[in-house]
Amino acid sequence: MLCINPIWGYNTSVTFNKDKMKTKLKIKLEKLCNDLDAKTKEFWLDGGGKELEKYPFHTYKQGSKYIKIIYNETLPYSANKRSVWGYINYSNPNFKVGDVLKAQTWSTPALNKARGNILEGYEIFGDRIFSPDYLLGGK
Repeated sequence: MLCINPIWGYNTSVTFNKDKMKTKLKIKLEKLCNDLDAKTKEFWLDGGGKELEKYPFHTYKQGSKYIKIIYNETLPYSANKRSVWGYINYSNPNFKVGDVLKAQTWSTPALNKARGNILEGYEIFGDRIFSPDYLLGGK
């Protein structure tokens, strides 16, 4: 299953650098969106929501420093709702490429600490379908 991006579509004009790291990052972004979609559908299908099977929910949009992961709820019976799942670092030198950052606002990631890294493996389980992990102990 391909992570469909309604902002860019299949043939995006936004280009990732051709180097190996950026190609791997794009593959991992697609995997993250697909994993989030699968776990979200699994969570809601337990409640009998069969119509969810055909809808992709998570998309991404690249900015200058971060890639925003967006949750889109576009079901036929609901208004189009969007929220930020989190951010992936793209070029902030204070973090590694691929670091997962919690959202502070719609347009800003929380910059206190990375919650993982998609290039090093970031499994979706539990509450991660809603957002990256909270920091434990306020660290």
